Formats: sequence, C-alpha cells, structure tokens
Amino acid sequence: MNSTDLQPKNTPDYFNKYLGLLGEVDLIKGLKHSRRDFLNYLQTIQEEHYSYAYQKGKWSIAEVIQHLVDSERVFQFRAFYFARNPGSELLGFDHESFAEKAKLSLGAKAQLIEQYESVRNSSIKLFENFSKEELLHVGSLAGQSASVAALGFFLLGHQKHHLNILEKKYLYKG
Repeated sequence: MNSTDLQPKNTPDYFNKYLGLLGEVDLIKGLKHSRRDFLNYLQTIQEEHYSYAYQKGKWSIAEVIQHLVDSERVFQFRAFYFARNPGSELLGFDHESFAEKAKLSLGAKAQLIEQYESVRNSSIKLFENFSKEELLHVGSLAGQSASVAALGFFLLGHQKHHLNILEKKYLYKG
C-alpha cells in the first residue's frame, strides 16, 4: 500500500504532522528502508552520548530510542486489533508517562539497538501479513477514525520526526 492511498477521513488529525514528513512511500519498503537507515544512524552515535539531552527536561538520546520502541509496540497492537476487530475503539496512551516509567529499564546502546531492530522487524512482518482488506479496516482511536494502514504509516512518520530532532538538536549526524 502506498501513502497516497490513505483516506484523510481514516487518519487521525494528530497523524498529519508525521505523515506530512513522508511524501509518497510504499508502506513495507518504507518500513524496511527506515529500519536500515535508522540502525546505521544509531551505530554512528558513540555509547557515551546516549545519555545526552540537548536541554534540561528533554529526553536523552537513549530515551528517544526507547520512546520509538514503546510507541511502535503500541501502534502494532492497535493495527492488529483493528485488523481483527474493525469498528472497535481504543483509547490513547500517555507517551510522557511511558517515557518516565521506561527509565527504570533503559538499556545501553547495544540493548536499545537490539530492541529497536526486533520491534521494527516485527512491524514489518505484521504489516506484510495483513491483506489489502485488513489494511483498510478502520477503528476508532481516541475518538478519531484510524485505518490499519494509517497506523503503519504513522510508524514511518513518527520515526522520521524523531530522527529530524536528533539530527537538528542533538547534533549527531550519521
């Protein structure tokens, strides 16, 4: 499925800032390419810099990566749930609360990279196995319509958003 196939009525408003970063992209190819590119980028960051935050009160590089992993897991569940149970409703999640609680188990560079790679591989397999019909299934996410495909494209845009922040604010360019 291509990003141009998304229906605005089945894409929550808050997705727009992320989807606007994508341009035209195939979902599976995008997931695979962004996995490769992000893994390469993460390898360029030295271990000691993973604890760096560009400003007091902002997430460290490690926390940004953990946030991406946690968010991807949540969006996988949402996509799976809507694919199997179209028309259902799910609540939102408080990503700030998740990030705060994730500090308890925040791993080192190698662990974070392994988590990211594992969860992205799982996303690729999940979306590869959805039929075209399942990708078009819609549920309600925090009161707004969301298709399974839109949830997949969100993963791409969300990662791109955070990569842009890492490159601009953290000054670590791969």
